[in-house]
Amino acid sequence: MVSRQGVCFLLVMLLGVWWTTSAGAEVVVQVDDEVIASKTGMGYNVGPYNTPWDGNLVTANIVDDSAFEDGPNTSENTAHRIFKGCSKGWHVDCWIDGFQLAPSIDSTTSVSGTHSQRIDIAAYSGEVRLETWSGAGAPQNHRHTLKAQLKRAANYSADVRFRVRTEKSGCIYSPYFSITTDWSDYSWTWTPSTQDRIYDVALCFYGTGTVWVDDFIAWDADNVSANGFPQTLVNRLKEVKSSMLRWGSLYVNPLTLSGSTFHPWGMEYGPPAKFGIPEFLDLCVDVGADAMITVPPNFSDDAHRDLSYSQGLANYYQEHLDLLDYVGGDTTTTWGGVRANQGLEPWDTRIQKIYFELGNEIWNSMSRPFNMGGSDYGDYCNRRSQAMRSHSTWKPNYRLGFGGHWASSNTQWGFDATVAAGCGQHIDFFTETVYYPWTPTYSGFTVADSDEIVYSALFATPLERYNAIPLRQQAVKSAAGKALEMIIYEANTEIHATNEWGWWREGQDPFFSKNHSIGAGTATLDLFAKIGSLGVKYYCWYQAVSKDIMGALISYPDFQPRVDFLAHVLLN
Repeated sequence: MVSRQGVCFLLVMLLGVWWTTSAGAEVVVQVDDEVIASKTGMGYNVGPYNTPWDGNLVTANIVDDSAFEDGPNTSENTAHRIFKGCSKGWHVDCWIDGFQLAPSIDSTTSVSGTHSQRIDIAAYSGEVRLETWSGAGAPQNHRHTLKAQLKRAANYSADVRFRVRTEKSGCIYSPYFSITTDWSDYSWTWTPSTQDRIYDVALCFYGTGTVWVDDFIAWDADNVSANGFPQTLVNRLKEVKSSMLRWGSLYVNPLTLSGSTFHPWGMEYGPPAKFGIPEFLDLCVDVGADAMITVPPNFSDDAHRDLSYSQGLANYYQEHLDLLDYVGGDTTTTWGGVRANQGLEPWDTRIQKIYFELGNEIWNSMSRPFNMGGSDYGDYCNRRSQAMRSHSTWKPNYRLGFGGHWASSNTQWGFDATVAAGCGQHIDFFTETVYYPWTPTYSGFTVADSDEIVYSALFATPLERYNAIPLRQQAVKSAAGKALEMIIYEANTEIHATNEWGWWREGQDPFFSKNHSIGAGTATLDLFAKIGSLGVKYYCWYQAVSKDIMGALISYPDFQPRVDFLAHVLLN
């Protein structure tokens, strides 16, 4: 429970950070023990994206999607966009004259499987680089390891070396080394003598011919947990006593089961190449948090992936059942066997509750081709919820839910009620978003707005949400025929200009100082307390891993946490 005494203590703590700069200021605080809000658990969105450039360093590996494949299915991977050029995290500078990239299916596998990146070098000047963005902090005296699987054709005889490009030191190279015609792993460790920031990491080639690259990773060996996450992340998530972690966002909708569960290597090779379902569940175990998996609508089968509901998606959801086997089934099930072969134990006995959210913002036009109206989505959830609940590996600590709409108009409440009417008898929860200060009366700011305009909208939002949410809960209850648990699936107190999504651009955001202000921290507290009083148990902060929890880890890991991070610590 949150009391006025606790609130006043938090305000004094927050004000103390800022007030020391205000000479002659006087603070009067009245303390009593009246309870003003029930206990709400703070949660955080942590995936499935794992790219340093989007500000969400989830695994300790700072190279994005380095296995060059999304799963064991050859047909699926052949079409994967990593093979269509320098995408999926690879820097466009790799496109230079005489340098061609092509997919390779190889009968002699490297660590992660048969797929790798083939590089044909017909001509070069100076060096040819395969590089990827980083942006990670490089603490002084920490060992930073680069590692890759490499092999060459007979027509390549030149040397290779690793490169790190940093903010302060420029380009740092490993010693030259030669590679063979068989797959082998090569590594190099760089230890900065002063605190720095890594711009990118690269493999450099110095001759013509054909080489193959696979499983290229890089990480801070002095800041990595046993399961391959930054130890700083694990520690701070524990510090705020995270009650739930959510693997979600619009990124999930087009994902497949084989891609989402692909776990190419264990920690004996290095930190994970991606942040999929197994990595997410491992993080929940490490932190001691409940898990919410947003199950992609693309979990169907090979013949029906990427189809709309009317094209046939409605009737194909075998992979929803396979996911249950993967999470908690034994080795007599196919996907329980897949997990066991990855060296992983079931998670159902190691996580108190596992929530399955059926798709992310299916109403959103950005969810194409999976976006649906309320009736179709209600039917979609009804079919899947009945099948999942009757499946042999369904567990008592599992929960099923649907993704709701914004609670800012009767039309949008109508969407949730329509969905609930179609599936409510088989559903346990629904989700709500509390982005703010987006409101029906004010949807964004311009850099010319005064402090009064910005903060008035900021402080108006908690009361507006407090008034709107009970109406939404009642509408859903009436439609479903029972009360459903409500979870805030995405929320923040970011202040940003209209169409200026600057969450990750901390040095460029014109509202950066306001986002670090006492106003943002106090508004966080107000919204948290108001929503908690409505019986909302989980409240998942969005974009908080890099901003609130990690500070600015992408710049420097000793960055002081934001004011609202302190609110999270004290409230939890």
